[in-house]
Amino acid sequence: MDHVWVPRARREELVAALDDTVDRMFYQNGVFRKERMSRIVDARNFARVHGYLNEAVSRGARIVKGGGADEADFTIEPRIIVDPPLDAGLMRDEIFGTVLPVITYDPLDEVVDQVDVNGKPLAMYVFSRDQAFVNDVLERTSSGGVTMNYVLMHYAEHRLRFGGVNDSGMGRYQSVYGFRELSNARSVFVAEA
Repeated sequence: MDHVWVPRARREELVAALDDTVDRMFYQNGVFRKERMSRIVDARNFARVHGYLNEAVSRGARIVKGGGADEADFTIEPRIIVDPPLDAGLMRDEIFGTVLPVITYDPLDEVVDQVDVNGKPLAMYVFSRDQAFVNDVLERTSSGGVTMNYVLMHYAEHRLRFGGVNDSGMGRYQSVYGFRELSNARSVFVAEA
C-alpha cells in the first residue's frame, strides 16, 4: 500500500508541499506534461486505478491535485487524495499508479492499528526530528525496512539487507544476505567406516 500518514494539525502544510512538488515535476505553466512521467501498464490496470479513485471520492475522499486521465495512452495525472476511507480499494491494495493517498491521524495509535490490521509494509519512511516519536514508531510497528527522514535509502545502501515481512515478502536480498538467502548451505557429516 502506498500512502502517507500525517498528523491532523500538519495536513494542509504537507498537502501544499506535495502540490508544489507535483507542479514543479509534472506541469509547466499549469499544463500537464505527459512526457515527464510513465504510464499505467495496460487498460485493465488503468481501469483498476481509475476505479479506486472513483470509489474513494464517492465515499468522501477529496482530490486536491490532479484530475485528468487519458485512457488512450493509460495516463493518469498525479493525484493527491486526502482522507480516503481506510477500507477503500486504494488503501487495501498496492496502487502501482500515480495516486498518493494522504491520511490524517491523531493520535499515533491510529497508524499503529492500521499497520496491524493491513499487514506489515515492505518499507516505512518516518519523517521526524523527535527521536522519542521515531523510537515509538519503530517499537510499535514492523516492516521490511525503514528509512528515517528520507526515502529508499534502506534499499539503496547495498550493505543493508532488503526484503519484506509476511505479506510484503519474505527473505532478505542484496549483498551477502541475498547470497545466503538464495543458497543452500548443506551440512555433511562423514563417520569413519
